[in-house]
Order: sequence, then C-alpha cells, then structure tokens
Amino acid sequence: FPLLKDKCFGCHGDKPKKQKGDFDMKSLDSILKGGDSGQPGLVKGNAIESLIYKSILWLDEDLEMPPKENDRLDEKQIALVKEWIDAGAPWVDEAGRQKYLEAEKTKLVTEDGVIVKHSGGLDDSWTYRRYKPEDIWAYQPLKETEVPAGENAIDYFVQKKLKDAGLYQSGKAHKFDLLRRVTFDMTGLPPTVQEINDFMNYKSAHAYEKVVDRLLDSKHYGERWGQHWLDVSRYSDTSGFSSDWEKSNAWRYRDYVIRSLNNDKPINQFFKEQVAGDEMNPADPEMTVATGFLRMGPYGTAMVTQPEARQQYLDDVTNALGETFLATPLKCASCHDHKFDPVPTRDYYSIQAVFATTHPGEMKANFLKEENLNRFDEGRKVIQMRLDEAKADVKVIKDKEAKAARKWMADRGLEYRSRHELTNAPEDKKPPRFIGLTIPEQGFLKVREQDVRIYTRMLERYMPIAQSVYSAGYHVMDEKKLRKPTNAKKFKQLNKIPQTHILGGGSLESKGEKVSPGVLSAVSVPTSYKMKESMSGRRLAFARWLASDENSLVIRTFVNRIWQGHFGTGIAANPNNFGATGAKPSHPELLDWLSIFFRDNGWSAKKLHKVILMSHTYQMNSSHQELSKVKEIDPNNSLLSHFNIRRVTSEELRDAILQTTGELRKEMGGLPVFPEINLEVALQPRMLQFSLAPAYQPSRTPDERHRRSIYSYHFRGMPDPFMSVFNKPNADDSCERRDSSSVTPQVFTLFNSDNSYERSIAFALRLQQERGTVYEQVKLAYQLAFGRNPDDQEFEVSLAHVKGKVTYHQKHQPEVKEYPTILDRSLVEEMSGVSFDYKERLDVYENFVADKKLWEVSPETRALADLCLVLINSNEFAYIY
Repeated sequence: FPLLKDKCFGCHGDKPKKQKGDFDMKSLDSILKGGDSGQPGLVKGNAIESLIYKSILWLDEDLEMPPKENDRLDEKQIALVKEWIDAGAPWVDEAGRQKYLEAEKTKLVTEDGVIVKHSGGLDDSWTYRRYKPEDIWAYQPLKETEVPAGENAIDYFVQKKLKDAGLYQSGKAHKFDLLRRVTFDMTGLPPTVQEINDFMNYKSAHAYEKVVDRLLDSKHYGERWGQHWLDVSRYSDTSGFSSDWEKSNAWRYRDYVIRSLNNDKPINQFFKEQVAGDEMNPADPEMTVATGFLRMGPYGTAMVTQPEARQQYLDDVTNALGETFLATPLKCASCHDHKFDPVPTRDYYSIQAVFATTHPGEMKANFLKEENLNRFDEGRKVIQMRLDEAKADVKVIKDKEAKAARKWMADRGLEYRSRHELTNAPEDKKPPRFIGLTIPEQGFLKVREQDVRIYTRMLERYMPIAQSVYSAGYHVMDEKKLRKPTNAKKFKQLNKIPQTHILGGGSLESKGEKVSPGVLSAVSVPTSYKMKESMSGRRLAFARWLASDENSLVIRTFVNRIWQGHFGTGIAANPNNFGATGAKPSHPELLDWLSIFFRDNGWSAKKLHKVILMSHTYQMNSSHQELSKVKEIDPNNSLLSHFNIRRVTSEELRDAILQTTGELRKEMGGLPVFPEINLEVALQPRMLQFSLAPAYQPSRTPDERHRRSIYSYHFRGMPDPFMSVFNKPNADDSCERRDSSSVTPQVFTLFNSDNSYERSIAFALRLQQERGTVYEQVKLAYQLAFGRNPDDQEFEVSLAHVKGKVTYHQKHQPEVKEYPTILDRSLVEEMSGVSFDYKERLDVYENFVADKKLWEVSPETRALADLCLVLINSNEFAYIY
C-alpha cells in the first residue's frame, strides 16, 4: 500500500518508539484497533464514519493528517482511500502480494497504469505505485500506425489533427522564404546572393530537393546542428563556479561533435562513444575525446570535502545523462522516489553505480589528422610570454622576502636554507609570513602566483590531452588539474572497487542499501545487457542498453530534438522532460512514426532531416488565410496549420552579420577564438578562486576574431554580453529549448554598440569596394542584407538618407579612441584587509590588428554605414518566415 507508506508510515509505521498517538498502521488489525483516541482507525465499508478518512479531509483542526500542508493528500488520493474503505478495506498479506507480483511480472503496464515490471531491480512497494497511462507514454514501446498509400506520413498525421479541429494547413511558402528558412536551419547562415539567384531561376520540380541535398552535404551542417547538441550537453571552455578554471582542450569535444554530425555517424554510435568511448576502444584518441560529454558540466571542489566533491560530480553526470539521452530529469530521485515519474531512488543510484568507477581526468589523446592545429606555435608563444612575465614578478618579490628572512634568522643565529624548509619548521624558528614585504607587495605576490597557475593551465591548450574520464577505484578531486594517478602506493584505494549505496535524502551521511549498476527500469528493453560490477566495462554495458534499437525512450528523445530544431517546438514541447510534468506530445503517432523511420534507417540524422524537410508541413507559408480562427482554436499553433516565424539565434545573428559584411572566416575547428566584446565587460574584475583573473583579451587578428560563433571561447564566469542578450543559454544546465525574447537591451546592443558600428563600417567598405556609385551601393546593400532588391520607396528613402548623412558627417568628426595597454587594478589583501593597487599589462593591444573605426573612414563611408546599421537591425534581417 504505497499511499499509506508514503503518507502515513513515517509517523505510524515501522518504528514503535516514533509512533504518534500510539497508532500503528502496519497492518489492518492494528488500524482497526486504533490508538490513544480509543476509536478504531476505520469502519469497514463506511469511509464517512472512519477516523482515517475524516483526518485526511482536514475537517477537524485537532485531527489533520498528514499535519503538513505540503504533504496533504490530493483529491484523487482522498478518493482512493474512500474507495478502499467503502470496499471493506481489503488488505493483501505478504503471501498474496508475492503471488500477485509473480503473476504480473512480465507486464509493463496494466490497463489502469500500474507499473509492475522491474528490469532494474525495483523494490516491491514501488510496483504498486499508480500512473496514468498518458503520463508514462514515453516509456512504452514504439507503436506503428499505418499511413495510406501515396500519403506523406508527416503531412498525413498533421492534417488529420487539423481536420479534427476544423482547420487546414496553409499553402506552400514563397520560394525565397523557403530557401532562406532551410538554409538557416541547416547551416546557421543565410543564403548567398548567388545561391538565391540560382534557386529562383531554376525551374525544375526537383530544385528544392537539390538544395536540401546540398545543405546536408555542407560542412556547415555540422556546425549548425552541433550547436544544438552543445546546448544540450552544456559545452563550455571553463569549469564555472568561483574557480572558473580553463578546461584544457575542451574544444576537441566540440570538434568531435561537428565532425560526427557531418559524417552522419549513426546516432546510436554517437551516443555510445560519448558515454563509453574509452571503454569501446582505449587506443583510439577520438574515443577519449568523445567521452568529453562526461566532463561538460560545471565543476568545482573549493570549500567542500573530497567525498562531497566526488558525490557532486556523480550527481551531475547522472542527471545530465537522464536529461540528455532519456528526457528524464533524474535529480528528484536522488532523495526520494520520484513524485511523478516511474523513477525510484533505487534506479537513480543504480545508474549512478554505472559511474562509480568513472573519474574525470585530462587524459592523453594524440591529435588526429582531421583536427585543426593552426596557430598553435603563435598561441603557445603568447601564453609562454605571459607565464614568464608572471614568474619573473613572483621571483622579484620572493627574493626580497627571502633576503629579509635570512636577516631575521641570522639575527637569531639560525641558518636559512630554503623556503620549503621554513614551511615545516617550528613556529619559533621561522620568520613571519611575508616578512620584508609591504601590503601591496603581499597582495601582488598572490595575484602573480595565481597568474602562474592560470597561464600554466592555458599552456595545456597545445598539449595532446583531452577532457575525458578513466576507470579507477579512488582519486583525489582537484580544482585545476585532474590527472590519472600513477602512484598506487599513494592512492591505496586506486584498485579497490567502490560500493554504491542509496543515500537517504541524498545525504552522504545516510548510506542505505547497497545497489549494483543498473538502468532505468521503466524502459522495457527485451535484449539483455548485463551490468558489470568490475572496474571497467560498466559504462559500455550501459551505453549498449542506451543505444539499443529497443530503447524507445532514447529514440523518441533524439527525434523530438530534431523536430524542435526545425519547427521551434518539439512534438513534445519539453525535450528534456518526457515525464508527467512535461508537455504531452501534440502528435504522438507522428513522433512514433518518425522514431521508427529513424531507427529503421540506421539512426541516420541526415535521413531524418530530409524526410522532415521534404514534407509540406515544413514547406508551409508562415501566414494563414483564417489566422483569426487559428488563433482562437490553436493559439500556440501546436497543430501546425502554418509555419512558425522565428528569430535567429545569437550565433546565427552574429554569423549572418559577418557574412553580410564580408568579414566571416569559414575556417573549421581548432583552438577557440576570442572575438572583441564590450570593452567595459572585458576589463571588469573577474574573481578566480584566490585572486582576480587576467582581463579578457581578444584575438589579435580579424582572421581569428571573425570566425563562426561556435568556435568562440565560452566562459562560464564571463559570458559574451552580445550573445547573452540574444538568449545564448547558460552552460551550467542542459538547455532543452532556447528562449527567444524581445527586450530593450537587444536594441541598445545591436544599434548602439561599438561592435555594431564596426560591422556597419565593414559593410559600407564592402559596398564601396564592389560598386562604384552610391546608387549601386544602396541596391547591393539590400541584396546582401535581405537577398532582394529594394522597392522604389525603399530605394528613394535609403538614397536620401545616405546623401543627408554625408553632409552631417562632413561637419562632425568622431572622437578618436585608443585601446588601453595598461590596466589599473585595485584589490583587498585578504590577510590584512588593506586595499592595494597594481597594474596589469594588456599585451594584445600592443600589436593589435584592429577593424576599421569610425574616425578612420571618410564621411561618405560613415554615411553609407548608417544605412547598413539600419538594415542589420531590421526584423527582415533577424527573423525567418
């Protein structure tokens, strides 16, 4: 009786000393006996006269059970208790209970939605918890639905729903809108003028299909759809928290994702490699890189004990795996059986046991011939220079300290040998800490010692290592570097297989029953995947279960993400949550049809894309002839009567601007680059554990700065303000769907920022370089920005605007601004509480190859740039129809 156990046994259950009111509810006899009140707990066949029923109704303020508002039974639970008592309070003894379980153990769900099958080792009480069938839809096997011959399956399912609602689909989109839509969707870039002209002039019935095939073969396909996956997997180049240390070579995982998608690697293989690539093929560096998925979350160990840091990592990996692959947030089950979904706590810790021997580490992985190693030598020299300067500053201050220490010890007849010896010497035989140093020198020493650690870490960008994992029994968690231990004597538990226990309330102090590696028990996968309890191989067994053709939950989850990427909303609108609290699928038959198609076509993402892109549902117009009726019946357009207009993402917007201005560099992969960001943000103080981190410095040349946004360095602790204001998600949590807000800061960022001015100048210079007269330049501006010619009114207004602005700019010369090369910093020395100042060198600006500035171009260029600025700020530029 799970309801009684859940709601009552805590106070009236298995622990007599804690029974409230001397009322024991473990058996029907004890309930009938009652407690201190002298009344029986219930009257068989009469709920109205039963004490239990009266108490759960909260009719008497002296008898309200359970006593906490948050624990009260809901209407359905109250009705269940009433039905049980009115039926005579039937009570199943243990023998009957076991007989029932044996009879039903082969079933997954009965007609009333009772979970009884437990492939992962559910306890018996769990099997009696009840769920509505519609709430556990995602855990059921895929269901085939017959589609009439000659019908497009996607259109058939969508139109069937619309017909039932009294609606119909809109007609086909204009060719230009369709080309722009599919090009952005598949590559994250707008079509070029040449691509537009080719498509508009090509009259073949197969013209659109040829475009789809071209885009699927494009190298930019992996960049666009790789970004979708990196949102979900939480890609970042730093660890987050107050100690935002660099994750050396995280970029290799980013490139692995792009490369895998471009090669149309079967998605089940893609999944297995990210969970257990190192166990599949330890000798293959790419497999080591692939398991970077298990390192993508935020990571910090400061101010927590080693066991806590270890548990935080395991909790993070477990929940990330649940949301990413299973569309099931698992973290709720870390403390108690999930309140809404079929995820018992045992499942949570069984899955966590899969990772009990998994440890994060920067593992050796030789660079692949496919990887871009450009600018390695140049980048290494810059970081080495900064490291050498920091070490030199530290040496100067430490030499001064050592000199004062020698004198202090000589005055006392003691011999000074080394700083290391002083650390372990008795207090009365070593000089005071920081002897001979002023407060500013003490503070500056800590800053520069931290810089040494930071730049040493940065040098690892150029080493053949990868953010990955390894299998072992025990390892010390570290903030800055994670290395696989080689000294077995130092780590005595290195070869001891750890045990996993259910943690009561998620607390390490409340270890309960031991559990073995397992899977999500509600998912019925007939094929047997034996979970290993050895040091290695656990993740591989789990990955095989995860990527099984029978794992309907995993298949549905990925297919739903692809659908969302094309339509803005998934068939199930919460891609990370297919549970009871997530949105139910709008077209469940369609989701299953697509899932079966995807599975039967070798888990090919590109084949799935194509079947979606070739449907009328994708090619629809974004308007509708009966829009008022549609809004009344289906205000969210869940039934897909027309295509949803969407704003481009932050990456698409930045990349589209760069392509329009002619600045975009399409080099693929390699070291992350540092675009110019708002200078005030770049130079603001950023704490990094013990000190301030060095200021953000952009890449030196336009060839680096103007690469696609997916290759930009992603700080957790200091996001790019341009990208953030246009809704780039925080990498701390898996992003199931990006927001698409329209807020005032976006206007300020895109219209008034230095970056926007520089892009508009570059746009104007391109127009002047490619066309000789202002008339031709205005026309080309529309072609490049919008893919079309201006109409007569637009042309006249734009031309007049440019001519008027020439006069204005001839009278107004912009102020010249210089990049800073020295930054004044102020910090508080932690031991004394006294503030001190120091200077930070910004070496990148000493030989910086800057983009053209307003004061460096003619009034005619600035006037044309004003028009360009308006064009890239328009809805037509930022929205896809």
